[in-house]
Amino acid sequence: MEQMEGNLRDKMRSDLVGLDFGASGIKAVRMRRAKDKFVVCAVDILPPLDATSAPSRLNLPANLLAKYAAVCVGGGRSVVRLLDIPLNPDQTPEEQIQQQFNLSGDYRMGHFPITPTGTKGFLRTIAVAIDEETARSVLERMSSGLPSPDSLELCGLAALNAYMDHGINEKQEDAVALIEGGTRNIYHFILYRGRPVLIRKFESGAASLSARIQAQFGLDAGMADNMLQVGAIDISNVVREVMGEFLRQLVISKDYVERQDQCRLRHVLLTGGLSSNPFWVRVISETFGLPAEAWNPFSHLDVAPGAYPNRWRGHEGRFAAAVGAACGGLRAS
Repeated sequence: MEQMEGNLRDKMRSDLVGLDFGASGIKAVRMRRAKDKFVVCAVDILPPLDATSAPSRLNLPANLLAKYAAVCVGGGRSVVRLLDIPLNPDQTPEEQIQQQFNLSGDYRMGHFPITPTGTKGFLRTIAVAIDEETARSVLERMSSGLPSPDSLELCGLAALNAYMDHGINEKQEDAVALIEGGTRNIYHFILYRGRPVLIRKFESGAASLSARIQAQFGLDAGMADNMLQVGAIDISNVVREVMGEFLRQLVISKDYVERQDQCRLRHVLLTGGLSSNPFWVRVISETFGLPAEAWNPFSHLDVAPGAYPNRWRGHEGRFAAAVGAACGGLRAS
């Protein structure tokens, strides 16, 4: 297992593009630093990578082209966990994480400590292992020219970073659930007092719903995907049938966190491609017994005139991972 490299910078990054390489398309958000704020310069969704052809250089439109790119990828065989690691003078956190993951094959590993203030004796950290095949399938498209890859992370964690970068209140007594619904994976986070207390990844997503819609309504893949994005037909029953186990796990996770951390979950926020479907939002709300809403990752950012295309209005949640990657890249510099 290879240790994931951090951001090695010779100078501050003032302009970069966040790229979320998803199965439904490459979500791109170019941002720049302007004094004490971040400004969104361009936004778009590009066609997904063609896995059936020989790898070719990624070519971005001029308005999205920056010198550096903060890259995030889908799940693949990757693993993410929230770990409490005992502070051990004889073992580094990285060595303990590798032992807990116990993965075979080539992976790039990294972790981000989020230990609560005043905690002694252990390190709480978000640990992630990205399989080398997934990493290479994207990075080899940027092996020369611009943009140069500056960082690599999972899209679910990038979406989480977009929300945490929003300036959440660490003293807030109510817990918040964030669900990133992608094409092949769904990430479920619960945050309490500004820090994640639960992280789960599910091997399911919009592709599972699309397959059922195709079979049930006799549609081709393109029409089924469009139905998911537009939300013109009530698919609540499809969601309940296909995602039954996932929905059950949401309730189990909520009950666990409320008992473990002695808190109450009051807010449910949705990102990813599924967040634009009103019936997905409805079923999630019914499952939790709480209001759920699509979260707009641009709500705390300055968006330059003309930067956000009208064709993506109502789909802001699809860009959460790209926004989070870009914010993380600019803030780390």
